[in-house]
Amino acid sequence: MLALNARRRGINRASTGLLDIVQRASIARYGAGVGEHHDVSRAQVERNALDLALIDLDGERSAIVAMMNALRNRSSDEAIADPAPSKGDVPALPPRRDLEALAIAQRPELKRMRAMRREENAMASLARRERYPDIMTSVWYNQVLGAPDSAGMMLGATLPVFGVRRQNRLAGAADLRSQSVDRDVEAMRAMIRFEIADASRKVSTAGKTLEFLRDVAQKRAEDSFQSAIAGYSAGTLAIVGVLDAWRSLLAVELARAEATVMQSMAWAELERARTGRCSMKREIRCLAAGSVLLLTWACKAPPHAGEHANASAEPPPTAAAAGEAHAGHDAGQDAGAGPPAGYAAFTLSADKARAVGLQTAHVEQRDFKRAVRTVGPLVLDETRTSHVHSKVRGWIESVSADFVGKRVRRGAPLCSIYSQEVYAAELEFLSVLEQSTPRAPLTGAFADAERRAQSQLLGAARRRLQLWDVPKAELERLERSREARRTFTLAAPRAGVILAKQSLAGMFIEPSVELYVISDVDKLWVLADIYDTDVPFVRLGEAAKLTIGGSSEERKATVAFIPPTIEERTRTLKVRFEVDNKDGRLRPGAFATVEMNLPMGRSLAVPENAVIHAGTRKLAFVVTGDRVEPREIVLGPVVGGFYRVERGLSEHDQVAVNAQFLIDSESRLRATSSPGGGHAGH
Repeated sequence: MLALNARRRGINRASTGLLDIVQRASIARYGAGVGEHHDVSRAQVERNALDLALIDLDGERSAIVAMMNALRNRSSDEAIADPAPSKGDVPALPPRRDLEALAIAQRPELKRMRAMRREENAMASLARRERYPDIMTSVWYNQVLGAPDSAGMMLGATLPVFGVRRQNRLAGAADLRSQSVDRDVEAMRAMIRFEIADASRKVSTAGKTLEFLRDVAQKRAEDSFQSAIAGYSAGTLAIVGVLDAWRSLLAVELARAEATVMQSMAWAELERARTGRCSMKREIRCLAAGSVLLLTWACKAPPHAGEHANASAEPPPTAAAAGEAHAGHDAGQDAGAGPPAGYAAFTLSADKARAVGLQTAHVEQRDFKRAVRTVGPLVLDETRTSHVHSKVRGWIESVSADFVGKRVRRGAPLCSIYSQEVYAAELEFLSVLEQSTPRAPLTGAFADAERRAQSQLLGAARRRLQLWDVPKAELERLERSREARRTFTLAAPRAGVILAKQSLAGMFIEPSVELYVISDVDKLWVLADIYDTDVPFVRLGEAAKLTIGGSSEERKATVAFIPPTIEERTRTLKVRFEVDNKDGRLRPGAFATVEMNLPMGRSLAVPENAVIHAGTRKLAFVVTGDRVEPREIVLGPVVGGFYRVERGLSEHDQVAVNAQFLIDSESRLRATSSPGGGHAGH
């Protein structure tokens, strides 16, 4: 952390010098009368922002120093020097085969496995030797003064005490154990080869990235900045272009620092893969490079290596490292049932709390309202729209509704149509009408039946013309005048505005041809796009404020319809609002802005900055007196800077809203250093 802070302060101070160049150039152009005072102000604003950033970094350094002194039980104002920057000396990457051979020869796990295999082979050899008898031969020669010389030989045999079958079983078991160890050795070798290959790839990628940033990107950014300064001095480039070039150069510098850190991290991983542990020199070099992550924890020895470093001497991990460590944690664990895995409660005195800048907030009940702001088009009311077709074939003789946008009333003439079918039906109607009106009254036994038949025939002829949309007025004229016309009038089925028109004089038409589209625009619809995350809170009758494009007037509306399906492409729901338009000021096709405050009920609330996102888990630190306890919590949506608490916290709990990074590091450090593991506390 301290090394990162020092690196960022150094980069910002170097950027201050570049901004001074821009500021002097703007002042020179303004003094010469060829520049604007706005350029001078813009450069000064950027310089002030950079100075404020340096002040924030200095304050951050003071907080880090105070925390480090507190962890080491020292005075909070004791000075700590910045780590020395990395010299950037990176060795060449050895061949992968050499690295694999060194790793296989040096890894302690393989050494233990080889020793186990030698022991099993020795036991198998001993068991096999005990199956056969041992034969011993002794030869001697005696020479005694005053006695004849003598010589002799003795032959002996040692028979095995145990049976041959038992020795065979012992030898076979030892062979099986030896073969199992051989398989474990081969598996370990395969794993080492994979680790070496993966780490080598990371080292190579990090080296190429750093080389590109150092040799290409930085030179391009510097050339771009120099060109921008020259162009601004010559009056061919605005101050915005110069500031963009400066920001690009600053971004490349920061990226280069990060690439240096990633390269050191890759080398540390390669060393861990080769030896099973990471050297302290490599760790210090990683930290000195200004890493965003605390790489010491990334290079810890595996648990089976038999090496346990002093946890109190290791720096705490970051929240990002905690997220990786707990990415596979069960999200269904009961929040608030104790410290989460990998964390521990601890005691923080008042002096240390002030030194790290600890601040708390209460967990309290709040009324949650979800503010939704969206847009949607103004469209026609489908229930007030009619499509006009002719029900017979024919030719258009004349057009009365002759342009789009014309207002028509219900029953108004749209066009006149000549149809052979309608003309023939009118003649037939007149014929039936003539027959049903006899000159003399009908008499006889069948007079009533004949009158009923003529009436039914006349009604059928009239009904036929009505079904072909011949107007009622035309039928009344036929009955009065007893004269058929060549054309009949197509009338408007509703009052409204003509939105589409295809009718032209002289055009041949069929029932499939759409002649007009008429819609009543006194009421319109707004189809607002509501995202699927907001859909559960939308209810029928929910009030909303609408602002139509081109008008500053706010209109009130309510949710009239909620569709049952969501559009797959946009993941939105088209919620319908009905808008009054009797004044005719709204136009279909315009866009409306919809604002809604959706009630979500009353629930416990925790500030957004009190929550730490650790992978799939959400954590908060509850402060009770001088005790700090981590808790895993289950949250709902965030509204107005507050999360809705589903489980894990209680009302009136005090949670930390500042210095969570330092608290998180201390909690994880206590968890790893305590005998109880991740659930230990004080």
